Amino acid sequence: MSSNHSITYFEDLFRGHLDCPCLVSETICWTYGDFLREINEDRRSLQSSGIKAGDVVIVAGDGVLRHLSLFFSLSALGATIVPFVDKGDEINRYGDVANATHVLSISGNGTWTIARTGRSVTNSLLRSLFQRNEAGLIMFTSGSTITSGAGTPYFIFSQTAA
Repeated sequence: MSSNHSITYFEDLFRGHLDCPCLVSETICWTYGDFLREINEDRRSLQSSGIKAGDVVIVAGDGVLRHLSLFFSLSALGATIVPFVDKGDEINRYGDVANATHVLSISGNGTWTIARTGRSVTNSLLRSLFQRNEAGLIMFTSGSTITSGAGTPYFIFSQTAA
């Protein structure tokens, strides 16, 4: 099943519960309908910003509800996501390892900006995801559980084995 089929499956499930609470925080209560609108708006904005299948996008910022709609949107576009909390200098180091083509920075109020990094995707596993029309997820370790240190890719997730 391609990334678009997986996202479509979830979106179809959401459509069956448009008025039901979906995501709740101290300040926001989104229904499934609200969430679908956010996903569609983000998808259009990301496309307008040049995000396309095969891109590797660092999503930087504190954990806010905006991350979820952006993750769905990036996946639907066939991008590989690299979640990242720190907005500091470490992004460059991790971005090199992940072949990140873009950095999407989310502010505390949920607005976001995107910047190209100038990198291209050279990793064979990431290239194979693109060739199969699949999105991916790259996770890094903190370095606390392995001897090689922080910044080591922990896994690259996709729907099928490479």
